[in-house]
Amino acid sequence: MTHRSLLASNHLLRNLSLVQLINYFALMFTQVALFTLLARNGAEALELALAGVIFWMPSILISPFSGVFVDRFSARLLMPLLLVVEIGATLLFLGFTQKEDFWFLMALLFVRSSAGVTYYTTTMSILPRVLVGESLKLANEIHSIIYSFCLTAGMALGGIVVNFVGIKEAFCIDAALYALGLALLIRTPFPKWEPQVQNVIDMLSKGAAYLLGSKKLLFIMATHAVVGTTLFDAIVTLLANNHYQAVIALPLAIGFINATRSLAAVIGPFIFSKKITQANLGYFLLCQALLLWAWSLLSSNFFTSLFGAFLAGILLTTLWSFTMTMLQESCDTLYFGRIIAFNDMIFTSTAVLSSIFIGFLLDSGLDERGAIALIGGFFALWGLVYIRMAPKFLDLPKTAVPPSPR
Repeated sequence: MTHRSLLASNHLLRNLSLVQLINYFALMFTQVALFTLLARNGAEALELALAGVIFWMPSILISPFSGVFVDRFSARLLMPLLLVVEIGATLLFLGFTQKEDFWFLMALLFVRSSAGVTYYTTTMSILPRVLVGESLKLANEIHSIIYSFCLTAGMALGGIVVNFVGIKEAFCIDAALYALGLALLIRTPFPKWEPQVQNVIDMLSKGAAYLLGSKKLLFIMATHAVVGTTLFDAIVTLLANNHYQAVIALPLAIGFINATRSLAAVIGPFIFSKKITQANLGYFLLCQALLLWAWSLLSSNFFTSLFGAFLAGILLTTLWSFTMTMLQESCDTLYFGRIIAFNDMIFTSTAVLSSIFIGFLLDSGLDERGAIALIGGFFALWGLVYIRMAPKFLDLPKTAVPPSPR
C-alpha cells in the first residue's frame, strides 16, 4: 500500500487530510498576518516573544483537558464546533488593529490556538479507531507531510498575501479557508463514537493514572519527544545573520534554509517508510544525530548549509510519524484522546524548553554549529538509550538489540 492508494481508498482519511491541508494553510496565514500587524504597530521584542509563546501555550496548559473533551464528546459534533471557534476568533482579529489592543489579540490567539490543539488531538484519536498497522503509519506520515508542506508553502503564500493584499484581507481569506474546511468536514463520514459520560475530573485522573501505570507509553512518549528538540528557528536566524548576509539577503537565507529542510521532511517518508521498525528505531535516531552533525560541519557556508539542512530534515517526518503510530497502537481505545493530549503536552514542552536552553547557550557564547551539534547529541543519547532499553519497555526480542560488550 502507498500513501496515494490509502487516500484513494479511504474517504474519511481523504477528507480529514484535505481539511488539514486547508486548516494549516489558514494557520500560516494568520501567523504571518498577526506578527506583521504587531510589528507595524511597534510591538516590542518581549511582546513579539509572548505572541510566539501563546502559539505553543495551549498545547502545554490545556492538552490534558482537551483530551478529556475528545474522549467525552462525539468527533462528529466536536470537530465542526472547533472550526467554528477558529473562524470566529479569526474574524474578531479584524476589530483589534491598534497597539492598545495587544492583550485582546493575545486572548483571541489563545482561544484560537486552544481550538486548534483540541482539533489536532481529535484527529489523532480518530485515525487509530479506523486504521491499523501499515495503514495507520501511512496516515500519520500523510499528516506530517502536509504540515511540512504547509510550513513552507503556507508561510510563503501568506507573506505574499499580507504584503500585496493586506493584513485584514489575509484574516478574511484565513476565515474563508476555515469555512471551506468546515463545509468539507460536515460531509465527512465519521466512525461511530461512544462518548463517555464520566465526570471530567474523574476522567482526567483516570487518564493520568493509566499513563503513569504504563512504562511502555512513557518510553514511547519520551522517544517521540526527542523529535521536538529540532526547533531550529533561532539557530537558522543567527546563521543567516552572522554568516550568510554577504552572499544573500537575510530573509531569503532564512526562507531558503527552512524551505530546504521542510522539502526534505516531505520527501523522507517516501524513502524510509518501509525501512523503519521498532527494532531498528534506535539506529534511525543515531542516523539523525549523524545527519545533524553533518549539517553542523557544513553550516559555515550558505550553499553547503542548504545541503546540510536537507540532510537534517530527511528523517524527521519518518521519526515523528512512526513514534506517533507506536503510541496509538499501544494505547487502549478508551484513553485515545487523553493519552494523545498528554503526549502533545510532553512533546511541546520538550520543544519549548530545549529551544529556550539552546537560546541561553547561544547568548552565553555557544556558536551556531555547536548548537546544531548539541541537538544531534540529544538524538545520539536517546538512540543509545533506546537500543539498550527497548527490549525491556516494548517487549521486543532481545536478539533485535546487540548484546552489551563485556
